Amino acid sequence: MPRSVRFDNLPAKIVTRAEPDNRRQKGWSMANQVTCECGYVIRDDDEDRVVALVRDHIRADHPALLDMATPEMIRSWIEITP
Repeated sequence: MPRSVRFDNLPAKIVTRAEPDNRRQKGWSMANQVTCECGYVIRDDDEDRVVALVRDHIRADHPALLDMATPEMIRSWIEITP
């Protein structure tokens, strides 16, 4: 019988900080960024590329998380940075 895995109990998960300044401001060059708990940082101007790069990172370094890390979930991890 396969064992159920809970996302919050896994040793590696991707997290971002939710802050009030985490939004685009007119006239500023902003980037989409996800910082993995392992220290790997994925950053790009294009949100879709960030999602793809995060999935590539998870596939290579955290394969147990790949099925749980949907594109919608990954988008919620994106932090907008200057």
